Amino acid sequence: MIKELKIAIAKGHMVSIKTLDGEVITGMPESASIPGKAKIRNEQGVTYIPFEQIDHVMRIISFP
Repeated sequence: MIKELKIAIAKGHMVSIKTLDGEVITGMPESASIPGKAKIRNEQGVTYIPFEQIDHVMRIISFP
């Protein structure tokens, strides 16, 4: 899961994150200054998600 986030940050891919409570958050991951949390930026702003609340990470790769 954390590996996928790091790859997405390095390659500029969007991600879709499903949390343990069933919420799905989609956006661009960024390096977080807060340890133990994922930082996702989307149209609603910035969301910080604790790693222990993440159920699944999916990278979204667009093709030309």
